Amino acid sequence: MPALSNPSLADLIKDGDIYDFTLTCDGEVFKLHQAIVCPKSFVIQAILEERSEELQNIYVEGFDSDTVRKMIDFIYLGRYKLDSIRYQNEAPVDQAVGSLDELQDEVTVQVLLSHLRTYYIANRFEVEGLWEYSSSQIKRVFASAPTRLVPRLLQEMTSSTVQRRLPWMVASDIAFNIAGRIEDVVAAPGFHRLDVDSALFLEVIEACGQRVRYLQQELEFSRRIQDAAMWMANTSIEEADDGALEVTSQCHHCQNVTSRLV
Repeated sequence: MPALSNPSLADLIKDGDIYDFTLTCDGEVFKLHQAIVCPKSFVIQAILEERSEELQNIYVEGFDSDTVRKMIDFIYLGRYKLDSIRYQNEAPVDQAVGSLDELQDEVTVQVLLSHLRTYYIANRFEVEGLWEYSSSQIKRVFASAPTRLVPRLLQEMTSSTVQRRLPWMVASDIAFNIAGRIEDVVAAPGFHRLDVDSALFLEVIEACGQRVRYLQQELEFSRRIQDAAMWMANTSIEEADDGALEVTSQCHHCQNVTSRLV
């Protein structure tokens, strides 16, 4: 979903002077506008239509306020930021994390979980475009993550979705990425201690099977190309030999006259 270019929408979120309904989560109140939100979320529209209060409020449970804010930002602006990764700036450089790689790993894990929570709130309120956007971000995290971190990402996802089954589409995208480097993932630290979601496990197996079939097809195609190239090379040699015989009147070794075989 493309971002809206109208800066007044961002101002509406910041100012909060004019609004006609609110979302409340963890004590934080978000002042919103039905004309903007309802076309993007029929679930919110249905909730508001059932109520008769002049100023309506919806309590959001099961999510933190930061996730709600991401949903709102996406509805108004077509995008959301990951400002929730606060510990990056809060932690002293010489504490907690022993290396730059470890710090980056922690950031990657938190980014993944943030996108995953946004994915689930998109499903809860059926926000147009947010499901696809957050899903694409999850896929991007796995695609860019170092192989050594993949087992932990899988475990973190499974642990965070105990009460919610991992969506098939997300599991399929992750499995496709893992299948491309399955040998390295299996050898990564922590892989054999994984206790992952069954849907994801099955998707990984299926994706690996598809990759094996793909590689077999590629190998067969390469063999055919090689055979065709060899046939063409042999044919060219034979044609060259025949052409040489046609223009040669004597044998170079015995000087006898040659005749063209028909």
